[in-house]
Amino acid sequence: MADIKAVAIHQFMFPFYICDSGRKRFKVADWEEAHPAWQKQIMQASNENYGLRHYFHNEVSRLLWDRHPDKDENLSLNHYVYQICGGSYEIKVHRTEYGTRLDYDYQLEVPADGIQLYLLDSLSIGILSLTVHSASGELSTEDILRINQWGRRIYWPFINLGESEPFCTECADELALKLQITGGHEANWCESFQMDGNRQKGFKPQYAVFIQNLLHGIPFQHILDDRMFTCCFCSSDAAGSLASIWPEYSLDHTSIYPVKIAPDEPNCREKEMEDSRRTAGREATEFWYRLCYVDIGLTCLNANMRYELLKSITYDRWSDWGTFYGYTHYSFMMLVSPFAPDYLRQHFLQHYHYMTVIMLLQRAALICFADQVNYLADQHIVCHDDSGPRKMPNKQRKLMLEGLTDFRKKYILFINKVWFDEVSPQEQGIELYELGKRVMMLEKHKDSLRSDIDELYQFGKAEEDANQKSLLDWLSLLGVIFVPLSFWSTFLAMDNPKWLFVTIANLSVMVFCVLVTGKKQLKWRYKIPLIVYIIIAAMHLLLFFLLKDPVVQGG
Repeated sequence: MADIKAVAIHQFMFPFYICDSGRKRFKVADWEEAHPAWQKQIMQASNENYGLRHYFHNEVSRLLWDRHPDKDENLSLNHYVYQICGGSYEIKVHRTEYGTRLDYDYQLEVPADGIQLYLLDSLSIGILSLTVHSASGELSTEDILRINQWGRRIYWPFINLGESEPFCTECADELALKLQITGGHEANWCESFQMDGNRQKGFKPQYAVFIQNLLHGIPFQHILDDRMFTCCFCSSDAAGSLASIWPEYSLDHTSIYPVKIAPDEPNCREKEMEDSRRTAGREATEFWYRLCYVDIGLTCLNANMRYELLKSITYDRWSDWGTFYGYTHYSFMMLVSPFAPDYLRQHFLQHYHYMTVIMLLQRAALICFADQVNYLADQHIVCHDDSGPRKMPNKQRKLMLEGLTDFRKKYILFINKVWFDEVSPQEQGIELYELGKRVMMLEKHKDSLRSDIDELYQFGKAEEDANQKSLLDWLSLLGVIFVPLSFWSTFLAMDNPKWLFVTIANLSVMVFCVLVTGKKQLKWRYKIPLIVYIIIAAMHLLLFFLLKDPVVQGG
């Protein structure tokens, strides 16, 4: 389909985790003050964004847009736009790959609001978004695939050890982000992915330089992999070819197989036309697969498997009009015909963009939680030594249990504020959100994580209860030992004032026993002797003060 023209908008989204650098915790307010190029966005109710705000449920709107600029919400998404007048995103590939010479230079425009940042400080996660589109108008569908693949790669996924081959064939040779920053400044951030002598000797992969500069001041670490999440709005005649074959293909993948035509058949012309239609349909389905899975070449050569995958990821409510939506683990795609309404482009940049942001936040949070659960489990459980945790110092054990409790509170906050069963009252919004959650397996990961957290929390509580029980048992034993001693000390003090200090000690022991008895963890077989002692001691103390001779003053 190299000769089919297309117009596309590309969005590359980079989810990341905010790390604490040493003892210094990242603070959004300090970062905002130090980086004025990032301007915080506050979406107030207006005619321009009326439809967008009401596309989502109120609870979703409260997460996405802070309605009160001067009020510190419990959990809200901070949204920033990098202040630029415009710019370009350049992709350069000049190499020989598997015997084929590749020479491509793509220069894509970056609009004024094309660089955006989302920070969810309460959960220490964020998303950097870069939006670009073609500066030269129409490109071929193959160009669209190359831009998606090379534009999303921000560091090397592997190291090629062959000396005669490029360092990594998955990446572009060079990525450059050139910006005209508001105020007359310019930025030219260029990253070269080519092999050189120094990198052959020893190399540690790092993020593309424009990622590091845009996120300057934020101690970040990627959550997914070397690929940014890719969203693409593609307007092409390929949508019409896919629409013509989709009703048959969605029921039977053999409908795109070539038609066998015998030279002497009477209806040869009709069969040739049918075969041509099937060929165009097969090419369209292959293009749709490559677009959704961000492949330059076709990486699934099993027609039956490709058919099952496309059925599971495609939302085809508007397929008769040539409009298709697709979600995968690392992409969201829209394929429309050139005659599609203009508002679909705006819906891609707004409605579906924010829906994708929500799902990426959820996925990023679930991955971070899973990593933290694994870390906490390592801290609480010593492999091959069941007695290991009991040998830990009490202070260290207490800190671990406090960390586990704080983590569980953070997870509950995530469930109540970031996780949504549905995000929109609109039918299409409900269906698209369900498709994205199912494809990304968010529900499955959430349930698995909740089970892991509950098991770890129960383990921690059992450890804490065991420690408290052991301590209370010792305290109860001491209390029982002091019962007869305090009894006789009180009795003797009634007739001898010299024993008054013993009575005071007895009173202290009684108060101590009252506090110990109030513990819920203390079993009743220990509480009963303490209660009996408290009653007897109280009676003797009362008798001591009632029967004690008054002090005569003045002789």
